Amino acid sequence: MALPSRLVPAAAEAPRSAPPLPAVEPQAIVEPVVNVTIGRVEVRAVMAPLPARERRKPATPKALSLEEYLERRHGARR
Repeated sequence: MALPSRLVPAAAEAPRSAPPLPAVEPQAIVEPVVNVTIGRVEVRAVMAPLPARERRKPATPKALSLEEYLERRHGARR
């Protein structure tokens, strides 16, 4: 199968050469030296206040009658 004349593969074209670059001698590139010193770093945590809790009154035991007290005190002896 023949290709149309306007479609020519790239390999068939004559290679274009870039103009030669002037010869450059390697030079030592001097970069500035940067020294960084940190004397002191302080880190502080900020905590959100805790939500207020409802304070419950301690449960007070039911007052014993004298009869109940004596029954518990003497227990099975009676």
